Amino acid sequence: MTGTSAKQDEEAADAGVRGPGADIGEGILEYLRSHPQASDTSTGICTWWLPAQGIYRTEAQVKAVLEQLAEEGAIERIALGDAPIYRRRAGGGDGG
Repeated sequence: MTGTSAKQDEEAADAGVRGPGADIGEGILEYLRSHPQASDTSTGICTWWLPAQGIYRTEAQVKAVLEQLAEEGAIERIALGDAPIYRRRAGGGDGG
C-alpha cells in the first residue's frame, strides 16, 4: 500500500475509489494529475503507470478499478477492439 495524504484520500473518496482497489484508483488518478495527456490500455497502466508509484497489482484488479472509475465518470473509457484505452475525462477528469 502506498502512503497517501489526507487530501489524496479525500480526492480518491470523492472519485468513488473505495475498498480493496483504493490504492489502484488513487494511483491512476495521481498519474493522470501528473500526466494529463496520458492514455493507455489496462496492460500499459498495470505495467508502467502503477509500478512507477510502487503499486503492483494483477491486470484483472486494475481492469476492475478502471471500469469502476469510468462508470463513475472519473476517467474516460474509449472502446478500441479488445483493448479499450483509458484517459483523463475530457474537461479535466478528476477535477485536479
